[in-house]
Amino acid sequence: MSTREQLRKGWCPGALRPMQTGDGLLVRIKPRAGTFSIGALLAIAEAASDCGNGEVDLTSRANFQIRGVTQASLPMVLAALERASLLDDTPEAEAVRNIVVDPLSGLFDAASDVRPVARAIEGALQKSPACRALPAKFGINIAGSDAALNWSSPSDVNVRVVANRAEIQLEGDVSVVADVPANDAVRAVISLAEAFAQDVEASVVEGVASLRRMRDVVSRDGATAWFQRSGIYDIRRPVELAAPDHDENELVPGRRQGGDKKTEAAVIGLPFGRVSAGQLQQLCYEAIAADCTEIRVSPRRMLVVAGGQLSNVEPLLQSAHQLGLIIRANDPRLRMDVCPGAPACANATTHTRDEASRLAAWIAAQPAPWPSVHVSGCSKGCARRAAADYTFVAVDGQYDLIRSASASGPVSRRAIAANALQGALA
Repeated sequence: MSTREQLRKGWCPGALRPMQTGDGLLVRIKPRAGTFSIGALLAIAEAASDCGNGEVDLTSRANFQIRGVTQASLPMVLAALERASLLDDTPEAEAVRNIVVDPLSGLFDAASDVRPVARAIEGALQKSPACRALPAKFGINIAGSDAALNWSSPSDVNVRVVANRAEIQLEGDVSVVADVPANDAVRAVISLAEAFAQDVEASVVEGVASLRRMRDVVSRDGATAWFQRSGIYDIRRPVELAAPDHDENELVPGRRQGGDKKTEAAVIGLPFGRVSAGQLQQLCYEAIAADCTEIRVSPRRMLVVAGGQLSNVEPLLQSAHQLGLIIRANDPRLRMDVCPGAPACANATTHTRDEASRLAAWIAAQPAPWPSVHVSGCSKGCARRAAADYTFVAVDGQYDLIRSASASGPVSRRAIAANALQGALA
């Protein structure tokens, strides 16, 4: 059985503060404004190949993780990341920089480019002494379109920037939205973060903070009170967002083209968030051949390669397909969230990715629409916070099945053999 210490939540590693896992040290690298340069990704791939076990994960917060690093190889990893300008000045400055950015923002007509706002918020978070008290998982989501808000996972603070306005929602109370000028968005977000950090510090009892996420205080006080406490008074009910059609701002794998037919991007999915160092290197070389200089990352574990010529994107996608990556919107693996499992995670008692791969092949042979599936190697449910149609949670080498809930929901069926998940779904 896993110990309480093994299963503790709230621990978020970084590059400057790596975490020991079942397969060695895990080194997490955060993008800046949701973007990595090609050179930076090549540095990550090289470090993973030379100093890790050759496996790289893309997390649900759009961070890359190098796995299998040792104490002896860690200095070489950090030196490579430093040369690629991927390190922050201190572990504390790194820890507070938790921002998820709409990867399609600014690429097409209907999506504002929110990356300048994201960079400004990142810088302001790191400069604020008060924000150093924020919990490790406190996050900010910045989108540039209605569609992006629909597909993005909610964060503690959610910002939608369109033209010269910014709308802010807080997790825990979506009944109201703050409406501020776009040039005031940074101040508003930092004020909210600082107010929350103050409450976190005040809640500490015997060294443990009782408040961990914005929803804790918002559910207690309401979003309106929190906006007003932060000096935000233009508050209204949100406009109902319809589910997006298959438009240029919906994030699905494949070739994405703007309405003007002049702007395009290649969206490539990573199966269960995993890519090998060799796959990542080859994809970077293909992107360079297509005149691309950067790759954006998505919490849906997808890469967005933008720029280049129209004739270059299709070869890039075909190369990605040959590498075993996802380039089609009807791939059932896109409906699945899967943690690394054993032996990568010390908490896991099953080989989640092996079981998920067999399950995905079975689902692909069934009539659509396919269900959402979460396969977790332990009760923490790290790969997916939200409810899934079917959640499999490993317990001592077998799985419990939870329906229409998260990993902490009520169990519908217990002790399913690891090789029998298909039968449980059937």
